[in-house]
Amino acid sequence: MCWPAALTLAAESSGRRVADPPSSRQPPTGGVYLSDVAFASPAIGTEALTRLPQVSIADATVTEGNGAASAVMTLTLDRRSKEPVRISVQSVAGGTAGLITPAAQEVVIAAGATTTTVAVPFVGNATKATAPQSYQVVASVPTSSVVDDAFARLVIQDDD
Repeated sequence: MCWPAALTLAAESSGRRVADPPSSRQPPTGGVYLSDVAFASPAIGTEALTRLPQVSIADATVTEGNGAASAVMTLTLDRRSKEPVRISVQSVAGGTAGLITPAAQEVVIAAGATTTTVAVPFVGNATKATAPQSYQVVASVPTSSVVDDAFARLVIQDDD
């Protein structure tokens, strides 16, 4: 693994070091997802801390049905934003019945709003399942916000 000589983030106006590379005697610990880091402007050396709204996606449970349908999932901001917030939402296929197809879509929470919904398409069938099917839906790559709760569980209950 290749580490940079130093990683300096302008976390404060003083420009203090937030993270340093590990020494050769010490293994790296902890970690940061890129979605946990947000910058308010692309300018180098002029960044100041700002408090961006945090976006979360809620779990949902729906009944399967037969044929094409959609599960409505809710995205929520912890506070209003002066700018529109864009979030990428991906559904991850899994389960034995394969009711959903992996898909990604961009969702926009309008300026001044705190919630919006996204429809996650799935196809019900007439086959009896032994248990409800569970899928993961992920909110990521936000603009004008940071991710709080990025992972939601979509449960499709069998009705056959």
